[in-house]
Amino acid sequence: MARRRALLDADVLYPAGLRDLLLRLADRYLFTPLWSADIQTEWTRSLLADRPDLAAAVLTRTRAVMDGHFPEAVVTGYAALADDLDLPDPGDRHVLAAAIRGQADVIVTRNLRDFPADRLAPHALVAEHPDAFVAGLLASDLETVLATVRGHRAALRSPPRSAVEHLAAFDRLDLPRAVSLLRARATKKDAAKTIPWRRVSFSAIPSCPGFGMHSERELGHSRSLRTSGGPFRWGLFGRQVMPPPGLRRFRVSPDRGWPARQPCSTYERIKAGCR
Repeated sequence: MARRRALLDADVLYPAGLRDLLLRLADRYLFTPLWSADIQTEWTRSLLADRPDLAAAVLTRTRAVMDGHFPEAVVTGYAALADDLDLPDPGDRHVLAAAIRGQADVIVTRNLRDFPADRLAPHALVAEHPDAFVAGLLASDLETVLATVRGHRAALRSPPRSAVEHLAAFDRLDLPRAVSLLRARATKKDAAKTIPWRRVSFSAIPSCPGFGMHSERELGHSRSLRTSGGPFRWGLFGRQVMPPPGLRRFRVSPDRGWPARQPCSTYERIKAGCR
């Protein structure tokens, strides 16, 4: 499937969180980004107006990094086309001109009213809100988008964000449909975590006859035991196993990694007697 060529309007390059997400998605070859020098100037000017404490040199460096990392994104030679275009806001004609010159398929903008469908159709163009655009990428390549979102969150260290906080930030960026799809995926993944019970040969750890199901954290990192089906590696969230006769079945609590019922009385006994 051919990648879409998307012209990014100034209002999706600022705020920074939306710009970072879109550029990370482009860096994973989910679409080909396009912009112009005029668009770069427009978003940096808007940011400096809202944040006078920022140094212009910082934004100049950001522009240079963007242009250097995506050299094919920079559209030039479109100025002559702008005069013949008709849009509700004449100030947006340079955006449409750049999209035509760059052979874009879509203009990603939050300002849909100024890009009516009937004015774009003759140029084989459509305008999409960033929420619809990201949701479309989720529909076409879910796993790659999920990996990109995880990488985006992992890169945020000052301060770090939880997954819930990261999705809340996307909500504030007016991406409700994309957030809904991401949350639905997370719920589906959690529901798929159930693992069938398995029988374990407890002769491997005779010093702890009451041993049942413990997590990797309890056992002091990774540990392999021999089971009826071959080696069994304990996972951080405690894979379910069949306890010995006479012991009630129980499962590890996924949020804490500790079993709901511990056959061994203390963590120290586990470390000393079951290692």
